[in-house]
Amino acid sequence: MSKICVFGQGYIGLPTAILFANSGHEVVGIDVNKRTIDTFKEVKMPFEEKVFRNYWTALLPENKELTSYQRKR
Repeated sequence: MSKICVFGQGYIGLPTAILFANSGHEVVGIDVNKRTIDTFKEVKMPFEEKVFRNYWTALLPENKELTSYQRKR
């Protein structure tokens, strides 16, 4: 399968990343919003979407790293 990077983990990016990952692709999701990244570290979705929650929880055991990076200005 392919390696895919999805920029933005909001209402469009996160479901897109989840569906690609569920299809067997290696996915990296990037977001600049620290609150979103912190939500992921708590193993939560930043918004409620019941359909994608099942995919999200199915993928959690495969997650190897949840990290954040903040560029210094």
